[in-house]
Parts: sequence; C-alpha cells; structure tokens
Amino acid sequence: MQELLAAPDPVAALEANWDRVNSAFIDVLALNLAAADQQGATATAAKLEQLMAAIDRAARASHPRFSSSMICYGPITRQERRLLGERRQEITPDVLDIMESLAQTLDGQGQPEMSKRLRDIRGQAMLLA
Repeated sequence: MQELLAAPDPVAALEANWDRVNSAFIDVLALNLAAADQQGATATAAKLEQLMAAIDRAARASHPRFSSSMICYGPITRQERRLLGERRQEITPDVLDIMESLAQTLDGQGQPEMSKRLRDIRGQAMLLA
C-alpha cells in the first residue's frame, strides 16, 4: 500500500501489480481509506479512492454481474465509508442479509433508487465484513 501511495501514478503502479490484488488487499485499502478520511488526510484519501475506483472498474469490466466482496457496488460518500469502517465489528452476515431483504422490499414498493443506494452501501459493507 505504501509503495502505491508513494508512486508518481498510484493507479499505474496498481495496474502493474494486479497479481497482488485480492480481497485482503481490498480490505486493507478500505480500512486505510476510512482512516485517512477520519484523520482528514485528504490527499491520501484521494489517492486511495483512485485505487478503489480502478479496482472497481477492472472488476466490472471483467465481470459485469460480479457479486462477491471483491467489488465496490457503487460509489458511496467518504462519510458513509468512514462510518462503515467505525462499525466494522457490527457487519455480520445477518446484517448483510437484512440489508438485501430491505433492498428487495424497496424494489417491491417501487423505490428502485433507494434500493440501489442500499445495495451500494451493502456492497461496501461486504468489503469490511
């Protein structure tokens, strides 16, 4: 992670090291991003967000319907990511199931935007679970 942050082009450095990107790396990336946000380290947070976005794009390009914890479902705010990081211990399989159930309920109630938003947040929560 430190090598990527120190690189002149962190995304290019990441792309040169795709073989090292796995779920553990993404977990560490998400935790570092939450910590950078919490500490107000905006430059570091911006670089980490670029890395997360690059991973997201690559995962979506190779698997458009990918549904494992290797992908960020959609963009969420730094505040939301920080809150998820702070409450990481509370993110259990049951909580993730409840979030999906609520998203399905929202779909059934004709609220697809709210459903998508909840699924985006659930996707980020999956990264931390």
